[in-house]
Amino acid sequence: MSTPLHDSPLAALNARLSRRERAAISILLEMRFLSTAQLERWVFDGATPLARARASRRGVAKLVELGLVRHLERRIGGVRAGSAGHINVLTALGLRLAAAHGWITPEQAQRTREPGTQFVQHHLAVAEAHLRVLEAGARGELELLARQAEPAAWREFTAPGGGQVTLKPDACFTIGPKSRPTDWLLEVDRATVGGSTLERKLSVYVDFFRSGQALADRGVTAKVLWLVPDRRRLDQLQQAFGRTPAAARPLFRAAIFDELVAVLANAKAPAHGQRQPGRMPARDSLAARPAHIRAREPVASGEVASREAV
Repeated sequence: MSTPLHDSPLAALNARLSRRERAAISILLEMRFLSTAQLERWVFDGATPLARARASRRGVAKLVELGLVRHLERRIGGVRAGSAGHINVLTALGLRLAAAHGWITPEQAQRTREPGTQFVQHHLAVAEAHLRVLEAGARGELELLARQAEPAAWREFTAPGGGQVTLKPDACFTIGPKSRPTDWLLEVDRATVGGSTLERKLSVYVDFFRSGQALADRGVTAKVLWLVPDRRRLDQLQQAFGRTPAAARPLFRAAIFDELVAVLANAKAPAHGQRQPGRMPARDSLAARPAHIRAREPVASGEVASREAV
């Protein structure tokens, strides 16, 4: 059991943090890795884009100075990207502060490891998906009812042979309308796994839907969306879908990453040869973000209770 924060040696450190800086720690705990540019969109605010960028740089620099956050050696966009390209991760001290808040257990705060490049890039892409959906919801392009990151997005079910299986999507977005909500289980595919691995994961999804647990757990329709980097991978996914049982095929969608919002908003994704441009909002449009995007409250401990901290 963790020590209450007000009785913790970390209380003085926590008192030096603003609400947004604590929110940045919470989001980093949930997403594991975020670029400074992503943190700016998620947490920091300002009257102008320049003011937001400055607030983000100051906030992240303070967290680094206090020893709560560190930059990985690699950057998004290389050295030319400047501080916005820094990839941020919580330090051991940052994890201890999260444990003092009750967001993770003390045992999880002790489990740290140096991440590999593919692991980091995957988590950055998943975080980008969360951001795009949040921003689209703020713009009114879709009705976002709920979102879950790992491990809250995971689903347990009974396999055909009787054993318990854990399905591990990268995220889950519940999209309205409230009268007919849909759970979109998200797989962010960076074309780093082979066809046999892909087929095995698809078979787990088929077993999950056959078990009836998708509807039993939450009482909503569930579908799976695979986000891929390019047309070649899109074709591979669609061919793999074609090898699943006919009854399961309507449950699967594949789309190029930039089509995420269009698919969730029930807009028709472009044909293979007509790649849709990115739907990232102009930076000025983020000034109207709702409070849950501008400064997110700390995550509940259940969201990270079973995930190994990084």
